[in-house]
Amino acid sequence: MWAWNPTFDESCQQCKDKCSVLCGERIKTLLETEVPKLYPGELEKVIVHHDKASSHTAKRTANYSANLKQRLGITIIPNSEIPVKSPDLSPMDFFGFGLLKQRLFKRRVRSLDGLWKVLKEEWSKIPPKTIDNVMRVWKNRLSLVRKTNGLHVEPVSKTHYRKIK
Repeated sequence: MWAWNPTFDESCQQCKDKCSVLCGERIKTLLETEVPKLYPGELEKVIVHHDKASSHTAKRTANYSANLKQRLGITIIPNSEIPVKSPDLSPMDFFGFGLLKQRLFKRRVRSLDGLWKVLKEEWSKIPPKTIDNVMRVWKNRLSLVRKTNGLHVEPVSKTHYRKIK
């Protein structure tokens, strides 16, 4: 879950709590409403990959994951199966967030609703071929992590060209 918002003071606990609740609601909407529209009748094939951020490993998140799996068939990778030393394994980490941040810095976002609007606009501009390339690189990264028994696979620039034996 990504909870960056340029209008909140990150040292303010009330702001962090508000952002966490808002982002949690958005993630639930995404997983429970939007994903089923994208994969009707195939939700058991959907696997959500996240990192070991504390919000992802919290008991509350684990309970939500189990509930989501039971209700819709969507799997969120269990904490025990997330590679510890590969924080940049997720396509959103090594591609999506960086691209969106670059594009956000070129825009004037003044509110949380404005942030979501701009994110959706910028995300929709990414060509399908780019996403295909990202998924190809992701598969390569997964193979590297498997080959190295979960060791860190960076530097990122070299993972795109490394051949797996």
